[in-house]
This record gives sequence, C-alpha cells and structure tokens, in this order.
Amino acid sequence: MNKINHILVFCAALILLTPAGAYAQNNPLYPQGTETDPHAFGEILKQPVCFKIVNTAPYTVFGQIKTNYFIRPDGVRSRHRSNFHLKPKEEADVCTAGPFFEGRRLQFELRTLLPIFTCKTKLREIMYVQGKTQEDGTTKTWIDCF
Repeated sequence: MNKINHILVFCAALILLTPAGAYAQNNPLYPQGTETDPHAFGEILKQPVCFKIVNTAPYTVFGQIKTNYFIRPDGVRSRHRSNFHLKPKEEADVCTAGPFFEGRRLQFELRTLLPIFTCKTKLREIMYVQGKTQEDGTTKTWIDCF
C-alpha cells in the first residue's frame, strides 16, 4: 500500500514550535504595524486532521496536496506540499495541521506532466480520486471539491 509521509504534520509543528525572534523585525515581508513573528496565512490546528485518499479510477493517478502559505523563520514565504502516486484501488493516509485555506481547505492537484485538475476543498474522512476513460481514449480525472 502506498503511504504519503506525514511531512505536512512535521512542517506545521515546526511553525508552531519555532521561537519568534528579532530576525522578523525590519523585514520587508512584515510591513510596519503588522505581526512581526513568523506566521501562517491560514489556520493551524493543535492536533492534525487525518484522512485517506482513495483512487477509484481504473488507472494510476499522480497528485499533490498543498497547504496555505506561511512565513518561515528566515523570512521566506513557503507552503507544505506532499505528492502522491496511487495505482487503481490504492489508498494513502495523510495528516496535516495546516496552515489551511479559508474554511479549513487544502488544495488538491491531479497531474500528468502538467496539472489536469486543481481545487481547494474541505477535508472529508475519505477523499476519492475519480476517473474514467472517455470514448476518444482520453481520460477525465477529478476529486469532488466542497
């Protein structure tokens, strides 16, 4: 069974546990009169949320999950990303504490060499990747986004 590393949890914990310091002062990424500590642009949870990604398509799918942006301690704007590669009927366990987009959403991107589907969706216990082969031989692949 293909498993996605819990990198999102580790990185979110890193944000929460990183001490604030003088490095953020006079930094152009922190305009005057706003927060000067490293911060996330979305909600970060104290306990991670876990879910499954299940491939129901009759072919292998590739994708990436992305969180909202955050400011690293060195002042660089960044985000967490985790790739997945699932054969038909395979599933992967994923956990994240954020930072989330508004409404506690994550961005899902399905791809071949280029992105073929992207959306920001609320998490459900099971996220189903769906797909079908069309009459012309091409495929259509998606995740229901809410």
